[in-house]
Amino acid sequence: MCCKVTSTQTSARTNDRLTFDGFRSEKHFPALDGLRAVAVLLVITVHIAPPSPGWLWAHFDFSCSVPIFFILSGFLITTLALRELRRNGRVNLKAFYIRRLFRLTPLYLTTLVLYGLVLHVLGGEGIAQRRADFYHRLPFFLLYLNEYAQVVYPGSPVLGHTWTLGIEEKFYALWPLISFRALSTRMQRVVVATSLVAIFWTLEYVLKFPHAFGGSYGELLLGCLIAILLDSEKGFNALAVLGKPAIQSVVMLLWIGFVIVPGGYTLRRSALYAVSLALAQTSLLIRPRGLWGRALEAPVLTYIGRRSYGIYLMHILCANAISKLPAFNRPGALNAFSLYFAVVAASVAIAEVLFRTIESPFTALGRKLGDPYRGTPAVRAKG
Repeated sequence: MCCKVTSTQTSARTNDRLTFDGFRSEKHFPALDGLRAVAVLLVITVHIAPPSPGWLWAHFDFSCSVPIFFILSGFLITTLALRELRRNGRVNLKAFYIRRLFRLTPLYLTTLVLYGLVLHVLGGEGIAQRRADFYHRLPFFLLYLNEYAQVVYPGSPVLGHTWTLGIEEKFYALWPLISFRALSTRMQRVVVATSLVAIFWTLEYVLKFPHAFGGSYGELLLGCLIAILLDSEKGFNALAVLGKPAIQSVVMLLWIGFVIVPGGYTLRRSALYAVSLALAQTSLLIRPRGLWGRALEAPVLTYIGRRSYGIYLMHILCANAISKLPAFNRPGALNAFSLYFAVVAASVAIAEVLFRTIESPFTALGRKLGDPYRGTPAVRAKG
């Protein structure tokens, strides 16, 4: 998803900081595209098996980048819904589900087909087992129960990274129904979102549920809570302090510190890390054109960020293929970096092709098919 929202007004700013009216009328947050790029580039490090224990990022744990996607997703879909509610007096769920279906499913199904084809073409050690694992897991993949496939068939590496899609699809199905059908006021949404965050964090951090069944939903709902708070003038003004240059630098450096501190696995699996990430993202929303925002708006990062969905889906396939080449099948830190950049380059190239041929056309088709429903009676709620 490109980090865009729809508006027809003109932004208002105080220096590099947005005012409340400016935030509510801002059409596009390029810094969030850049943040999405950072997330997918860090995820790739996790899914490349280190040829040597001495390579640089073996000392870190960049799987903590997945919460970036979750918090962003929760914020973006809730902000879009709140703006539709303010604009039209209602949120049309039928149009929302059509857009989501055409935005996510075609590229995902393409990935499943490509992966299945590769497993049938390739030979070599372990391929027969992977092929069997793929077909065992396929019903879970098709029903977006990806995280449950890891429970039923533990230890299999086949498309294991798609567990995040299962989480997001179920969230997209339920959160709009809860927030814009069952609830009717902003305060109700704040209370319910906060309560659900507390419940899911309790499941993970107290009752020790796996992250896929606890903290991941908490992170999505944390993004929703940010969107609800920023959509009210009182909430925006309370959080506006995060847009001050010095405070923005503090929260950004705090989050970066969590990411890069060696051996900080426990910290990066804590609610404290999720809160630091939420504060950093909120500061970028309030002051998007400051030093940190401009850095994340670098063209190469926004380019990668807008194609991050395809890169995320395809990078495992690229890593499996490239790592088998003799040039990249040697120990050593230098080879590890070479493998990483080769996988990034291949993933970006394939994602670009898919972006033009699958992702963009089907996203546009979903918007077109969803448009007729926007004018029909839908979910009505008070702002």
